[in-house]
Amino acid sequence: MILPESPVFGDIVVYRERGVNSGPCHLGAFGTAALIAAPTYAKALREAKRLAAIDRVDVWTGYRARWTDSAAPTFRRVAAHRPPV
Repeated sequence: MILPESPVFGDIVVYRERGVNSGPCHLGAFGTAALIAAPTYAKALREAKRLAAIDRVDVWTGYRARWTDSAAPTFRRVAAHRPPV
């Protein structure tokens, strides 16, 4: 099975701010505007893995760029639930 190198539409992404290891973050389906706030990264990751297992999609962490940050967002896969192709 070949896994995509970045999120595809519907994958769950936990968005964190660069340089912040814990604390508030958001999660949502990649390619949509809807985000859910979470008080900590650990809680967001638990919820993301739960949703991904139900929807059979992958989970990624994405580093949200601050408004002054010109760097492109970076993603890292943390769980794979997509069925083999």
